Amino acid sequence: MFCFTPVAGANQLTFIAVDDCDAADTCTTTVYVVVNNPPVASCPGNDSMFVCELSQICVDGFTASDPDGNLAGATAVGGTLTGTQICFTPVAGDNVLTFIATDDCGVADTCTTTIHVTVNQPPVVSCPGTDTMRVCDLSQICINGFIVSDPDGNLASTTVSKGTLNGTQVCFSPAPQNNVIRLIATDSCGAADTCETNIFVIVNHPPVVSCPTVDTIITCDFTQDICVGGFSSSDQDGNLTGCTMNGQPYDASFDYCFTPVEGDNLLIYECTDDCGATAACTTVVTVLPDEPRICLGCPDIRIEKVHEAIQGTYQDVNVTIENSGLDVGAFDFLLAYDASALNFLSASMGDFLTDCQWEYFQYRCGAAGNCGTGPCPSGRIRIVAIADINNGPAHPSCLKPAGGSGTLFTLRFLVTNDRTLECTYVPIRFIWYDCGDNTMASPSGDSLYISNEVYDYYDDNTYVPITDPSAAFPTIFGANTSCEVSIGDNKPDPFRCMDFYNGGIDIACAESLDARGDENLNEIPNEVADVVLFSRYFVYGFSVFTINMQGQIAATDVNADGLALSVADLVYQIRIVTGDASPFPKLAPVSVLYANHGGKLSVESPVAAAFMVVSGEITPTLKADKMDMQYSYDVENNNTRILVFGMDQGDEFSGEFVDIQNGQLLSIEMATYDGSPVTAKLVPSSYALHQNYPNPFNPTTTISFDLPVRSDYTLTIFNATGQTIKEFSGSAEAGVVRLEWDASSSPSGMYFYRLQANDFRATQKMVLLK
Repeated sequence: MFCFTPVAGANQLTFIAVDDCDAADTCTTTVYVVVNNPPVASCPGNDSMFVCELSQICVDGFTASDPDGNLAGATAVGGTLTGTQICFTPVAGDNVLTFIATDDCGVADTCTTTIHVTVNQPPVVSCPGTDTMRVCDLSQICINGFIVSDPDGNLASTTVSKGTLNGTQVCFSPAPQNNVIRLIATDSCGAADTCETNIFVIVNHPPVVSCPTVDTIITCDFTQDICVGGFSSSDQDGNLTGCTMNGQPYDASFDYCFTPVEGDNLLIYECTDDCGATAACTTVVTVLPDEPRICLGCPDIRIEKVHEAIQGTYQDVNVTIENSGLDVGAFDFLLAYDASALNFLSASMGDFLTDCQWEYFQYRCGAAGNCGTGPCPSGRIRIVAIADINNGPAHPSCLKPAGGSGTLFTLRFLVTNDRTLECTYVPIRFIWYDCGDNTMASPSGDSLYISNEVYDYYDDNTYVPITDPSAAFPTIFGANTSCEVSIGDNKPDPFRCMDFYNGGIDIACAESLDARGDENLNEIPNEVADVVLFSRYFVYGFSVFTINMQGQIAATDVNADGLALSVADLVYQIRIVTGDASPFPKLAPVSVLYANHGGKLSVESPVAAAFMVVSGEITPTLKADKMDMQYSYDVENNNTRILVFGMDQGDEFSGEFVDIQNGQLLSIEMATYDGSPVTAKLVPSSYALHQNYPNPFNPTTTISFDLPVRSDYTLTIFNATGQTIKEFSGSAEAGVVRLEWDASSSPSGMYFYRLQANDFRATQKMVLLK
C-alpha cells in the first residue's frame, strides 16, 4: 500500500523496484483524485404566519442536494423534518427553523428559516351603561354607544340579542320595564367578545286629576264671583305640562273663581303631560238664589234668656239685633211678660242706637201704651225708636250695627220676692195686637218689615218654632197673613223679614243657691256661728250679710216653709243646734222625660202635678185610666192654662195623662210628691236637625238635633267645596243632643252640616262671619 497526500487532480505515482543488485524496475501509475464537495441545504425564505391558536404548523420547501451524490441525510432543529416539511409547535413571535444536510464525508450544510407567528386576538366590544328611559309609548327607540373592534382585523360577524345594530346604534321595540341588549362580536377564528346593557323602560302614565264634590251653593248676587277650591293634579312621571279649566289655563293652587249662572255650572278640569296624555274630571256647581230675606240681610231679634236671677234683685234683659245686613230707619216692638213675677221699671237705648246716635227712643206701657184699639193691659211694653227725625241738620251716623249685631235696648225689671215663684221660668215674648206691632221700617219709610218666624225658648239655649200666620190677634205667633198685603195699590207689600226669638228670666231656686241653714256660707249648715249671724240680722238688718246677700238670705229658710228671714226660721235653727229638731234635707233635683205624640202628653217617671200652657182655646181631656187625678183649665189671652194634680196622699201618675187636642204646647212645669225640683225634658216624637245658634256666628255655634230613640249619630261639617272640616260621632239616649263647634281656625264663609242618625239624614247650612 502506498499512502500519499494527494492533490486534486492527477497524482502520478512511480513504483521502482530495486533488488539487492540495484536492479530496478519502474512503473508509473497516475491517480486522479477528486476532492469531496459538501452537500447543499436549501431553506424557504423567512415568513410571517397568522394563526388562530398555537397548534402545530408545517413549513414546506426544505431540500438537500450533494454534487458528489454522496448525501448521507438531512435533519432539522426547531421542528420535525418530514420530507421537505418541517412541522413545529410555534410560539408567538419568531420561530427559527434550522435545516442541516450531511454527506458521507460528514460534511454538512446548514440553512435557517425564521417564521414570525402572530396569534389571533379576540374582538373587543363595548356597550353603553345601564339606563332608564321614559317613553310616551312602546314604539321603536335607538340607543347609541355600541362599539366593536378587532385588533387582527378578522371580524367575521356582529349580532345583538334585541333589535338591529346600525353602526354604533341599536334600535329596538321596547318592552315595559327591563330590556336586556347583548352585543356579540365573532372573528374568523371563532373567538368572540360579549357585552350587555340594561335599558329600563318606563312607559308614560297619564296625569291624575281630582275634582271636589260641591253641593248646592246659595247666592244673593249672580254678578258676584263664586270661588271653588279642591282641584288637584299629579303626574307619576313628573312631566305635567299644564292644566286648564273649561279650556283656559288654570293653576289649582288657587281657588277657581267664576261668575255663575242660575242652575248647574259645569267645571271641566283637564291636565296634559309632555307626551300629550290627558286626564279630566268635572264638577257641577249648582247655584241657586237665596231666600230674599237672607239676601236682604234680614236680622234676628232676640230677647235675652237670663239664667238664675235672684229674687228681689234688679235684672236687666237685653233685646238685640243679630246677623243684620239691613239698613233700618225705625222699629216698633211690643213685648209681653208676667207682671206677677216681674215688675217693669225702665227701658234704655242699647249700644247700636247710642253708637249710631239715633234721635228718638221711647217706651210706653199700661194706660199710656197702645195695644190694638186701646191701652195696653198689664205686662205689656211698647218700644219705639226712630233713627232720624225732622229736628235739624244732625243725622244718625249708621243705620245698622257694626258687625251685624248689637243691642237695641235694655229692659230693667225687679224680680219678685214671692218665694212661691222661685225655680220658675218667666218668659218675655213678642206679642202682636195688629200688623204694626214688632215691625221695622226702611230709612226712607217706603218698606215695612214684619215677622218671618217666631221661636220660643225651650231649654239649654235651644228654641222651638211657634210661628202660626193663621193665628188671630192678639197673638204670640207672629204677624198673621192679613199683614202681608199693603193698603193702597202703589205701596209695596210688607216683607216677612225678621226672625223673633223669645227669652225670659229664670228665677233661681233658693235651694240651688246655698244649703239651707248655712247663713255664713262656710259649707257647715246649722252651726252656732250660723245662729249668731242670723240673730244679728234681726238687730242690724241686711248689713250683716256681707258675703253673698242673696245666697245668705236663701239659706235662712231653715224650716223649709218657703219664707226666708222669719223668726220661725231662727227658732227652728236653734232647735237643730241644741239637738231638739232635725234639719230639713235639701231635695235633689229630678229629671223627668215627657213626650208629646199628637197632643197626647205622657211622662216616663211618676209626678204629682203638671202645669201646662197651650196656645189657643182648647178643651183638654184627662185620660180615662187617670180619672182618680184632678184637673182644671181656663183660657187667658188666647192661651189655655191646664193643671193636673192629685188630691190624696201619695197620688202620683205616669204614662199618658192628658190630651191637649193637638194644641201647641208653650210651656210645661212638673213636680214630684215630695216637692223635689223637676227638670222636664221633651222626648222628641221624630228625628230633626235644628238650625244652629247663633247663625251667622263667630267663632262658636251650637248645633242641636232630636233623637226619638237611643241612636248612634254622626254630624259632619263641611265647607262650600265639599271638604270635610269637622266630624262628631257618638251615641245618645232619646232627647235633644247639643254640640258646640269652635270655628276659630276656619275662614269666613258658608258651611253645611249633615246629620246621620240610624236611617235619618238631614242637612242645614250656616254662615261664619269674622
